[in-house]
Amino acid sequence: MHETPTDPNETMRDAPRVPAQPWTPPEMRRDAALPFTIGNALGIGWRAMCERYGLLLGASALYLLLFLGGKIAAFITSLFTLLPLVDWAATFLFYPIILLGLLDIGYRCARREQATASDLFRPFGRYWPVVGASAIASIAIALVVWIPAGLVGMVFLVLAVSGTGQSGAFALTAALFTMALILGLLLVLVPRLMFAPMVCLDTEYRVSGPWESVKLSWVMTRRPGVRPRLAALLVLGWLLGVACVLLLLLPVLFLALPLGATVFGACYWQISGAYWTAREHCCRVCEYDLRDAKSDRCPECGAPVAPEQLGYTGLGPMRDDGRESGGALGASGLPSA
Repeated sequence: MHETPTDPNETMRDAPRVPAQPWTPPEMRRDAALPFTIGNALGIGWRAMCERYGLLLGASALYLLLFLGGKIAAFITSLFTLLPLVDWAATFLFYPIILLGLLDIGYRCARREQATASDLFRPFGRYWPVVGASAIASIAIALVVWIPAGLVGMVFLVLAVSGTGQSGAFALTAALFTMALILGLLLVLVPRLMFAPMVCLDTEYRVSGPWESVKLSWVMTRRPGVRPRLAALLVLGWLLGVACVLLLLLPVLFLALPLGATVFGACYWQISGAYWTAREHCCRVCEYDLRDAKSDRCPECGAPVAPEQLGYTGLGPMRDDGRESGGALGASGLPSA
């Protein structure tokens, strides 16, 4: 019996449609695929700084002008008030915002995305959520670090006043022990919370509020090997900052701020990318498994499903395991049974 030839165009029309993925340059895909290590973070950061040095230098200069302007205004107002209220307010409401803008520019440069110096003010578009995430992270670090360190310092002070031990050697030992305790607590806690404002600003992950940003930063950095590497990079950054201060602050503008922004961006890019790649079928807010969803919103928290994740839900034709999902579109274009 003669068979009718199959039209290849008809076959292509009946084939399951996979959600289109955005095109990315080969260099960007290569850098994103690199595992998070100290060498990769420094390498991507250095490459991004060299490629976009003019932009990063201009953004760093603008950041320093705004920061120093805020400090001068706070100093002038403190001459007429008993408390430095302006400086306290700027510490929570202004300085973290412009710093996040600089770090966001470094993140975009690390990803080879379009960025301008005006992006320094982009965090003001999500002002209160970013302020909330920064405040929660800062208060948590202060409570966990300074309260134990203060109690230890008070114990040593009481022992010194009571005459226990030699005063000079005992005071030096107490100071070194307290400093080591503060540094250790900072290196444990700061890597876990340092990405909270960035997560809140990053619209790619659709995080709704400051508390969710803090939780996501904590979860993203709990993978093995992430915290010690971030702690090592923080120590390198602090040492670079001290060296820049000793060299009359000029390297702060020409090296420390541009390189620090791009290295931070590289770290955030690789850590968040690895986290979401391992959870590509999960909701980007509450991590609910979307393979059982039947709409374009998460059944657990109601957050919109990212367009590239629709293939894992009942709206897409195929699941990630290749089986047709319930409620998906069949070959006829109608919902399958």
